[in-house]
Amino acid sequence: MRPRTTRRPQTVTAVGGTITDGLGTVPLNSAVLGAHFEDRITPINGAPAIFTDDSPAPDGLSFSATYKVVFLAFPFEEYGAASNQNALVGRVKTFFGP
Repeated sequence: MRPRTTRRPQTVTAVGGTITDGLGTVPLNSAVLGAHFEDRITPINGAPAIFTDDSPAPDGLSFSATYKVVFLAFPFEEYGAASNQNALVGRVKTFFGP
């Protein structure tokens, strides 16, 4: 994983066949933290992108092997409305399991 700082995306889109499948395109609210730039991520070693931004570069990943990881390249606080955040947290909790 190699984070890179880049321009500020306006939306992120869930990637089909991943833990975010079906969440759709969600706006990012830059007014929450006042960020002008966000990170991007280059998934490696089998980690799938779980979000793309409006460029459409990867903006999140998950990985599951001997350990599990979910990484967002944007601030969670900026991810849509409370209902969007709740849906994403639910998916992440399911991914990590009991």
